[in-house]
Amino acid sequence: MKSFVEIGLEIHRLPLLETLMSSGNGYMGSRGYLEEFEYPGSIRGNYINGIYERIPMEHAEWAYAFPLQTDRMPNLLDLFNITIYLDEEEVVIYGDISDFIRELNFEDGVNRRSYKYKAQNNKVAEIKFEKLISFAHVNLKTWTIEIDFPGKIEVRNDINFNISNMVNPNDPRNASKNIQLIKVIDSSYSHNDGNIRLRTINSGIDIEMTFRDSGNYDSSWHIKDDVLSITYLSSGNLKLNRMVKYFDSIRNINTEFVNNDELYSGQRDYLKNFNLSSSIDFLDNKELDNAIEFMKFHLLQSTTQDTYGNIAAKGLSGEGYEGHYFWDTEIFLFPVWLMWDSNRARNLLLYRYGLLDSARSRALELGHQRGACFSWRSISGLESSGYFPAGTAQYHLNFDIAYTFVQWWLENKDIDFVVNYSMELLIETARTVLEIGCFEPDGFHIHTVTGPDEYTALVSDNYFTNKMAQYNLKWAIKLWNLLKRDRKNDYLELKERLNVTDEEIRDMEMAGEQMILLYDEKLGIIAQDSSFLQKAKWPKENDLRPLLLNYHPLTIYRYQVIKQADALLAQYLLGDLDEEVTRRSFYYYEDINTYDSSLSKCVSCLIATRLKDEDLAYDLFMDTVYFDFKDLHNNTRDGLHMANIGGSLLSVIKGFGGLTIKEDNLHINPYLPRKLGRLKFRFTWRNTLLEFFVQGEDVSIKKISGPNTLVILKGKELMIGEKAVLFDLDGVLTGTSDNHYEGWARLMKDLGHELPVEFKDKLRGISRMDSLDAILEHFNLDYTLEEKYKLADIKNRYYIESIESFSPENLYEGVVDLLDRLKSNGVKIGLVSASKNALGLIKSMEIEKYFDGVVDPQSVENGKPHPDLFIKAAELLKVDPKQCLGVEDAKAGIQSINAAGMTSVGIGDEDLAEADYKYGTILEACEFITKWVEG
Repeated sequence: MKSFVEIGLEIHRLPLLETLMSSGNGYMGSRGYLEEFEYPGSIRGNYINGIYERIPMEHAEWAYAFPLQTDRMPNLLDLFNITIYLDEEEVVIYGDISDFIRELNFEDGVNRRSYKYKAQNNKVAEIKFEKLISFAHVNLKTWTIEIDFPGKIEVRNDINFNISNMVNPNDPRNASKNIQLIKVIDSSYSHNDGNIRLRTINSGIDIEMTFRDSGNYDSSWHIKDDVLSITYLSSGNLKLNRMVKYFDSIRNINTEFVNNDELYSGQRDYLKNFNLSSSIDFLDNKELDNAIEFMKFHLLQSTTQDTYGNIAAKGLSGEGYEGHYFWDTEIFLFPVWLMWDSNRARNLLLYRYGLLDSARSRALELGHQRGACFSWRSISGLESSGYFPAGTAQYHLNFDIAYTFVQWWLENKDIDFVVNYSMELLIETARTVLEIGCFEPDGFHIHTVTGPDEYTALVSDNYFTNKMAQYNLKWAIKLWNLLKRDRKNDYLELKERLNVTDEEIRDMEMAGEQMILLYDEKLGIIAQDSSFLQKAKWPKENDLRPLLLNYHPLTIYRYQVIKQADALLAQYLLGDLDEEVTRRSFYYYEDINTYDSSLSKCVSCLIATRLKDEDLAYDLFMDTVYFDFKDLHNNTRDGLHMANIGGSLLSVIKGFGGLTIKEDNLHINPYLPRKLGRLKFRFTWRNTLLEFFVQGEDVSIKKISGPNTLVILKGKELMIGEKAVLFDLDGVLTGTSDNHYEGWARLMKDLGHELPVEFKDKLRGISRMDSLDAILEHFNLDYTLEEKYKLADIKNRYYIESIESFSPENLYEGVVDLLDRLKSNGVKIGLVSASKNALGLIKSMEIEKYFDGVVDPQSVENGKPHPDLFIKAAELLKVDPKQCLGVEDAKAGIQSINAAGMTSVGIGDEDLAEADYKYGTILEACEFITKWVEG
């Protein structure tokens, strides 16, 4: 059972565990607080994705277009604040507690907790909790408490209508003031049914919580001083279940209650289906395997299931960054969903598209004539960043968003989506490139922007920004021309509606071609921006971390020090540089990387993996995996670091799996550090669910479901899902060994020698020249190479004379029927023969039409028993060798098949003990071969 388990009660760890044990379903989330206890640092948080309140933004000095308001995610009402009394003694966190255990289960999606409590009268209570937030019924949550105690049991539930959010004035990543965000506008409770309506004060969003209690108890209730108090009484055993239905006025979707059994079974089924298409298994490290399951589960819990929300920087596990969405989604999280769940990926795109009008308005506020500027941090689309050097100036966000729309196109080739959504967004963000850049004599420059590295602000020609802008321009042009060619009416409609001119398109094309991408000749590395490499290195004595909480921004900006990979991130996303340039650049910037950003180590891991730096890739990966577990930044109590979670999963799938989505196809070049053992994972590529098995640089790929799909493995095309049967000719499909022997015997007779009959079997399966060498060695004859070629040609003439009369009647019984069945099942069929005359022979026997490829000794360096011939056949047919079945009658041929990593079938009575399967004739093997290709 895969789960996160905590044994024992350590009070100082509880705020951290509230985050780690949080529950959610993408629509709503709840921190893993202990409902019955108060303790330092607790945030009793309950949230709905996409719900926001608008509050004033204060500036010490205001300037034009500084935001006047900001979005903030409100904490909802806590329906589960309880106090437990045993024989009228209050259960307190500092009491006599034993056997404390809690579990977040990744397979049934249930949060469980239990412990024993010894009262002062020495009676012992067993207390259990369960919480489930449903994936299948997104509006529903169920919560259960059960107490066994030999005495009186009382549970008091105090629902306080005065709601507060988390504040931390000492950390700019959190809210600094406790402002009322939401209020109760109506409430009722009667006969175990309750209803509470909330409304955000300024944004006017309604949230309704309807709950239904059931169990074995007597209850009473009252409202006093804005607190709804409900008391539940029993003796010996008390069980209380509360099911809650959530509703909000943004989505305006209401559902009905269902029973607990349906919720629990639906949860298991949902997670089972999710894991079938997104499994990751580290086969030799169960602890690591479970940690990855933790990350997968929390990503699932934090990701919206509709277009009204996104993925907050902290998910739904806490209030860090006030619930805002960033570029984290596009670069670190969207790519995971693109491979796991196209519906979720599409929803993330549509959320951004839905903010396009808001982004256009923001561009006008910033002084641009055209284009779209998405807000750096926001929920509703309103810019909620007050510090523009590290916020609004990060124009790359717009091009990051455009990048995801291009990735969707490369994955799905969905031209309707381009017409309806992508083209409009790409044109608007491409316009933004023209607005913030300018043509100069040496090229197109972009000035006064900030890249991903927030320790370097307001620079010229930031490499990442320019590279992503160039990609945006390139694809805006490509897709524009595609629509012009293939969807003329849609093209004309968009041209008119968006007022796109031919001159504007030419400017975009020219800007992309002339984009400045800086390279430092002296150091041989890409330059992060136009001034970065001229700065001094960060003083070693300034060793307080993180820098942003200990040094003034201007001090940080003056040095070569980075918060996270910047220029190198562009190489991970759009790598097109010489490997040595990437290598030099990576180690240069890695040496000055503080890793102060949680986004940093996963990027470095991805590049270290691409460069096959085994030790560094391993160390960085392990840090990303245990980032929140070990609380490496000492702020996980504020919520999970979702970008790190996404980046860690990308390190597995795209890093170790070596996946890169390019314009032509999916490229695969795996590299797994040896310390990580063996890896198996699944993902979907173009509607085909694939399973990878990776060890080191070796990979086998299996189709689980969907159509066969073409990929590029280590530079060579491979059709996944395709199977192939590779036949030898002589002794398998027809009998020509006697003809070969007679040709050799006739030759040797010309030379005055009698060829022993045992050579009939000895020469089977090996090439003409190898056969000649074996014969000459037997007779101790020595000839020059030129003479050998002449002798081989003579033998070949004798052989051809003997087979000129071959016809379909010379095929072994069952061959044509087998070839027909294989062809009708869509199986690739190859001929792998040691004879150069094989092609002519299959023509004369009228079976040439069945073969998708013929390989003979002239096409490879080494013949049988080397694997070259069969490997060449697999490449020719674009089939994974592991999905090939080789059929041979000679020992050398079986050895060749096995060495190629294929399944081998031996035919005949020769010593074929090395074959995986052995049959006397091809007719006897037909049923097995048919079943093998059918799986």
